[in-house]
Amino acid sequence: MTVGSNILKRCKELNLTVKELSILSGVPNTTLHNIVSDKSVPRVDSIKKIAVALHTTSDKLIFDESDINANDELRILFMEIAKMTEKEQDNIKEMIRAMIIQAKTRELVFKNDIIKTKI
Repeated sequence: MTVGSNILKRCKELNLTVKELSILSGVPNTTLHNIVSDKSVPRVDSIKKIAVALHTTSDKLIFDESDINANDELRILFMEIAKMTEKEQDNIKEMIRAMIIQAKTRELVFKNDIIKTKI
């Protein structure tokens, strides 16, 4: 997919028109129409403004979903978490810690079961 089609896809998800995106992002309507119709390549500052207006990241507008691997996806999620309030971030940290403890516990139980079968 192109940057333009990724922008249109996100607009559709948010039920936004290109004109509304222009107002929200501050990118001129004609510029935005040229971008979404793939008549021009957007400047970095325009991509940034559009991404903010669409509540997404520049990566998601530039790359296809298949181009983003698991580590990239985690990085994108953490970038979004960084925009949240301190209380929301603390809640997410607690959830992540709980998930890590749960995973470590499963790992220890699994290792313990293997040791028992060898004895």
